[in-house]
Amino acid sequence: MGGSTKVNLFSAVIFSWKRTWRTIRMLFQPEHHVLRGFMIAYFFFSDGYSTIINVGIIYAQTELNISTMWLGVILVEVVFFNMVGVRFYRWLFEERFSMRLQQALLILLYQYIAISVLAFLILQFGLIPLFFFGFSHGMLLGAVMATTRALFSSLVPHGLEAQFFALYAISDKGSSWIGPCVVAVMSQFASVRYGILWVVVALAVGAFILCRLPLDEVLAQKRKSQRTSSSYTRENAAPDQVGSSSAAE
Repeated sequence: MGGSTKVNLFSAVIFSWKRTWRTIRMLFQPEHHVLRGFMIAYFFFSDGYSTIINVGIIYAQTELNISTMWLGVILVEVVFFNMVGVRFYRWLFEERFSMRLQQALLILLYQYIAISVLAFLILQFGLIPLFFFGFSHGMLLGAVMATTRALFSSLVPHGLEAQFFALYAISDKGSSWIGPCVVAVMSQFASVRYGILWVVVALAVGAFILCRLPLDEVLAQKRKSQRTSSSYTRENAAPDQVGSSSAAE
């Protein structure tokens, strides 16, 4: 009978953990050192851009006494310019200048660092700097996330996309607690605004690791191996087609 197979919940959980562990072990193999370095860089700079909006909102609410209504307007501003930023930077990097993904991501991170330093200096002056901060963060956030995913997908070994993207998601959420903890500790001794300094550090560390990775070389080797594999497949398929035609005659 064609009935569905029942899967034991415990077996499914064990299988998932084993698969995750195999993926982690694969990530630490020598041939994947560039992908490993990229994920370490992502661990840092993803925590940076995830923390900065929280710091800005908490600082505006607790120390600048900005009303909830204005904070809501700023959040809507961030969402709107998030969509605008993705389209703008895609046009800028792909159509206008044809930049490499690594170069595009580094430019975005450098802009994030500059905006974070500027936010640390001007947020204390009230609502207008907060609107500028929301605009800048919105323009960069979606572009950074989209470029990061595109670059990561180009580095993942063929056929292992699901496993590595699961690890990618874990890396993103796994660092999300660091920034809030650092900000909470710093707020006990100084203004919440000083939490932006952690954002600058996290973004700078991620950008430093990223700029030292030979991504162009790895991507070129991957494209070459894919072309070799496809040509080998076509060459093997040709005799089979000839044999099938002869048999038909």
